[in-house]
Amino acid sequence: MDKLRYSRQISLPEIGEDGQRRLASARVLLVGAGGLGVPVLQYLAAAGVGTLGIADDDSVEWSNLQRQPIYREADAGSKKVACAARYVRERNGEIAVREHDLRVGPGNVRPLIRDYDLIVDGTDNLATRYGLNDACVLEDKPLVYGSVYRFEGQVSVFNSRNSDGSHGPNYRDLFPEPPPAELVPDCSEAGVMGALPGIMGALQALEAIKWITGAGEVLNGRLLIFDGLSMSTRTITIPDRHMRNEITSVIFSDSFCETADDRAAEKTEEDLSPEQLQTWITSGRPFTLVDVREQWERELVHIGGIHIPLNYITGHVTKHHEIIPGEIPVESPVVFYCRSGVRSKRAIEFCRKARARAGEQGAAHHENQPKIYHLEGGILAWREKINPDLLKY
Repeated sequence: MDKLRYSRQISLPEIGEDGQRRLASARVLLVGAGGLGVPVLQYLAAAGVGTLGIADDDSVEWSNLQRQPIYREADAGSKKVACAARYVRERNGEIAVREHDLRVGPGNVRPLIRDYDLIVDGTDNLATRYGLNDACVLEDKPLVYGSVYRFEGQVSVFNSRNSDGSHGPNYRDLFPEPPPAELVPDCSEAGVMGALPGIMGALQALEAIKWITGAGEVLNGRLLIFDGLSMSTRTITIPDRHMRNEITSVIFSDSFCETADDRAAEKTEEDLSPEQLQTWITSGRPFTLVDVREQWERELVHIGGIHIPLNYITGHVTKHHEIIPGEIPVESPVVFYCRSGVRSKRAIEFCRKARARAGEQGAAHHENQPKIYHLEGGILAWREKINPDLLKY
């Protein structure tokens, strides 16, 4: 034990030399080396956690640099796991780092977490969050949870054993079922302040250190909610719905978290693939392409068309009792697009409901509205399938 290196935390009565030895022998797996995962790695490595596993299959993107400070400009395009492991080794040579360059899924999650004492959730999507939770329940592993949305963050510790040997609540006790996809944009859609995941990730690291050393009381059965705009926190009690009794397998494909096959099976006639849109363009078929993103996004990259942000579409339709804004021609089909297909799908849903209301009210013009489509997968899919030279953001 390097007593000089860890002297500041060894001097804490709640940690001491025994706590430092527990840290040195602990095996912690971080799933997701992004905005939350980066500060978790920084502080667990600095604290002297003996074995750190890092699981992620992403590469460093330019937009990551705003909130993931361990990555350098030169790392853009490199695998996150390799860059994160390099960072840890350079700052604490005593730590054993295990690199898991893979996408965590139903086929690998249980054997992956089995060799670790504690799991930290640094993920940014509900599919992995629910699946990771289920695996931790089945493998009897505590899970340090964190999430961020715009200026708000949450932290808790799930599936941790109580003093009587029973288990505390898990993620499904807090959120039994995923919300509809259209209600949950990711941080690329909704935005996130870079300092926020730093704060929440540091709190996750603190909870991990407390769980390992036995210092204080971890957030077992409690959810801490942080509001960065008002600089306020509140803690709520998580009801124990005994959802662990309902978990018999790992599920990564709830109603929100469907797989690619599920999406294909549920494809509607309003979904236009990049290949179909390309055929429309090359064949000269008349249609109106509408970009529903924000102006700053359009300035980064676009695939043409007119620009009408989603907020304007929803507000204008509601205010003027129209089915689609008057700026959009009605003589030919309309194709909405956005970054990933979430907002364009939302635009279709909103216009469909407006059309239904107009029909119920007997509006004479509702039958003369154009057919409405959206670009499935948005610009990201267009870049993957049609034009790889487009900027990815």
